[in-house]
Order: sequence, then C-alpha cells, then structure tokens
Amino acid sequence: MFAAIPLRVAVTADKSYIALVAGRQAQATLMRGFTSVRDMGGPVFGLKRAIDAGVLSGPRIYPSGASISQTGGHGDLRLR
Repeated sequence: MFAAIPLRVAVTADKSYIALVAGRQAQATLMRGFTSVRDMGGPVFGLKRAIDAGVLSGPRIYPSGASISQTGGHGDLRLR
C-alpha cells in the first residue's frame, strides 16, 4: 500500500490520494510480472477489493492487516 510514496507523505496525505497512488502502483506491479503479493501491514483491504472486483488491474493481494510494532517503532505512524 505504501510502496510508492515516502513515509512523510503516507502519514500526512489525504487517504484518497494514497489510495489512488496505491492503485497505480498495483497496476505497475502486475505489469512487472508479479501476479500475487503479500502486504505485510497497511490499509490494503479496499485496494484488494477493487482488484478482486475488477475495478482496476493488479496482483492478487494477501493482506495481513495492521502491522505490529513497538511504540515509536517503524510501524508506529502517529505524528509526534
């Protein structure tokens, strides 16, 4: 979900912008030959649903849900 944007953008941008960038990245991932991917933490369920429904093209996504991290760790995306 966040593969194509810097962390600063991921935590400050509008959610709809992030979703659109993620959709474009999903299409690019499929065009590079990846037919299945494992998302290891992120809000990817909407993107998965859109791909599964044929709204846009992309790889089959196996989501893990929210990432687990300690407070202040790499998975803690709260602003200071």
